[in-house]
Amino acid sequence: MRHSEIAFETESQSVSSFVPMLFYKGDRFFIRGLEGGTRLYKQDDWQINLMERMRFFDIPKEYQNAIRGDTVDFGVKWRKEYRPGTYFDVELFSDLDGRAYGNIGNTWEFEYGDFEFKPSITAKIKSADFNSNYYALE
Repeated sequence: MRHSEIAFETESQSVSSFVPMLFYKGDRFFIRGLEGGTRLYKQDDWQINLMERMRFFDIPKEYQNAIRGDTVDFGVKWRKEYRPGTYFDVELFSDLDGRAYGNIGNTWEFEYGDFEFKPSITAKIKSADFNSNYYALE
């Protein structure tokens, strides 16, 4: 269950949604919680993946169908492992209406038996269309 506070001034101050978290890692296909994809190309320490990722839009329930609330974005991800368990990622994504955004980030993976810890840092750049639709509600 996902719960979030609504940033806009509305009667409802929070929204909840059920999100099944599935995980699978195959040779070409993978599912990692809120994202999944297929590996297009892999060479030594870098790879290119076609991706889909859930994106949540925190608006009151009564507006979710009209504005299309939670949805899936599609894109491509280039990943370079520059040290074991340390990755640099460049992503280009789009929503279903072609509003684009990109991410540049770094992820560190630590495993201790059955325990995994994956801290990351990401910078995002969004198109004017993306910002206007999701933040100005135009």
